Amino acid sequence: MTILQKVLFGTAVAVGAVAITNLVFFPNKWKAALMSIFNSPVGYYLIRLFKSQKKQLSKRDPMISGHLEIRIVPTLEDNYTYLIIDREQKTVIAIDPGLNILDELEPFTLIAILNTHKHWDHTCGNLDLYKKYPNVKVYGSEIDFQAGINNIYNKITNKVKDGDEIEVGRCSIKVISTPCHTKGSVMFLVDPVNSLRLAGMYDQIEKLGLAASNWNPLAPLLFTGDTLFLGGCGRFFEGNATDMYKIVHKLTKILATNTYIFPGHEYTFDNLAFAKLLDPSSVAIELAYNHARDCKRLNFPTVPGDWGQELQTNPYLLVDYKGKDLALWKYAMKRAEKAGIVEGIRKLVVETLPKDAPEYAIQEMVMIGCIRTLKDSFVNPNK
Repeated sequence: MTILQKVLFGTAVAVGAVAITNLVFFPNKWKAALMSIFNSPVGYYLIRLFKSQKKQLSKRDPMISGHLEIRIVPTLEDNYTYLIIDREQKTVIAIDPGLNILDELEPFTLIAILNTHKHWDHTCGNLDLYKKYPNVKVYGSEIDFQAGINNIYNKITNKVKDGDEIEVGRCSIKVISTPCHTKGSVMFLVDPVNSLRLAGMYDQIEKLGLAASNWNPLAPLLFTGDTLFLGGCGRFFEGNATDMYKIVHKLTKILATNTYIFPGHEYTFDNLAFAKLLDPSSVAIELAYNHARDCKRLNFPTVPGDWGQELQTNPYLLVDYKGKDLALWKYAMKRAEKAGIVEGIRKLVVETLPKDAPEYAIQEMVMIGCIRTLKDSFVNPNK
């Protein structure tokens, strides 16, 4: 260990010690204390120590998106790193890089890193990549990645915010702010058509649209981090049900049904097992669950999903007050009432809203909160 590494490690231990002290003397704030430990440099070293050698999923073939190639790289225990490759330019963009992915980049030159949020399992590869590619641009939220000791490790160079449109090489990317899992969580929406225009290949659009392929090469690509998973959503570490409600409605207005969804983790089987519990009558959920179960048996990724299917199978996208007599609403509310969580969640929701908030919106936010709370304690019996 070099002198610099020793200093950094010592600093990390000191930060962790402060967090642990808070945990001991303020036990009523244990969740916040644990998160402060994980979000400090201590979390960086914990990831490197305990998660780098975990069993990983098998790889799947790359998909073609316009003139770009998308590679899905399983990393850590159940994380995904995504690579956007421009073969003609011999460049690559890495999204949420995990550990030990340097070999995956060869023979391409890394020109950018995109981080969906600040958690170390999504940024732990930044430092290694930065050392090899010191000119790389590293994009992250201006909220999650503020100046401080953590930037020694995550190396953020370019701060982004909602609505930013960035051009990285010949790739056109839009930033969508989705605060909930963390306050600064963002999604990255890649538009293959705009990317083709950027590459001066507009004449290829019609040709690609007619090409025979298992993939739609012109469909948008959404990299969601830990905010949205296939069949579910991320924990509300720094947000609440109101935030997730806003995200759902925001995405519904933005996304085409053929948008491919690339989440940060492989949680699909557990998510759909829970969705099946909420709505055992849904054929769409049953079919999606069977597919996820088969993928799990083969140790094969379920990603990417697509927005059209998510609208039929993801419980958080199915919450609709007007359809509250439908199976999912009925079963979910019954379980929430049995667990005694409805009134508490409603109180929390109302505190986040103006007094004139419509009742249907309140009901939908409460339901989203109930579903997330029930999922937090769910154990998949078929795991």
